[in-house]
Amino acid sequence: MNIMTGVLRSSNKSNVEELADTMNSKIEKFPVMFKRAVCIHSSLQFIDLLMQNIMFSHGFSSVPVIPNTEDDSEIPSKTIDSFYKIRKEFREIFRSHHRNTVSEVAIFIGTCPVRSTFSYRVPIYVCESEDSSHNNCGETCAELNDTERRKINRDLFMHGAKDSQYKKKSNKNHRLFVFVKGSENMVNECVEEEEPPFGSSPCYQYSFIHDNCNCEGAPVLRENGKWLRIVPFIVHSKH
Repeated sequence: MNIMTGVLRSSNKSNVEELADTMNSKIEKFPVMFKRAVCIHSSLQFIDLLMQNIMFSHGFSSVPVIPNTEDDSEIPSKTIDSFYKIRKEFREIFRSHHRNTVSEVAIFIGTCPVRSTFSYRVPIYVCESEDSSHNNCGETCAELNDTERRKINRDLFMHGAKDSQYKKKSNKNHRLFVFVKGSENMVNECVEEEEPPFGSSPCYQYSFIHDNCNCEGAPVLRENGKWLRIVPFIVHSKH
């Protein structure tokens, strides 16, 4: 199943047309399909796994899996410390009332966002069931289990292995920048308003699409929002 088929099943016509307008021949689509509803928390987990995969594939990290908790007995490298800061910001965004405004995440690799060599886009689809609330995502929603996380990791690495350009290591002076589309109320000392430079480099789109949702209507890709950049950026590990 291609990405547009998945989107047609999980979004309304106007959303599909808007998303299609952003696509061009330079975008490679990679859908991750789930046969159950996927809540905002598991969407956060998917973003986390994708970031780790990108960091490892491009040589930012020497390990494919970064621990969920920091080890107080060790001083983390600048690379891993920045990753933990970005992870913390995502958790605060996705696990708060701000989650209702999040519609997309974008990642750029290069000396700066406007001079990026690689870019990645992840539209966020969230269950809008009536029994979903700030404290509960609905009875059919759940976080990813160990089996699902392993499957996602395997799929991400298999996809990367198919593309010779994707496997190229980034230059040591390259950095990894993260953007999120949401509410201006999310702005703080670690999140600032900034438009991402889409179209400046070949783009990979990873869509985390869910099916069999308990809501009567289709999950919606939210249209409104502002693009924000998470201030901490990731540099190459020296190890």
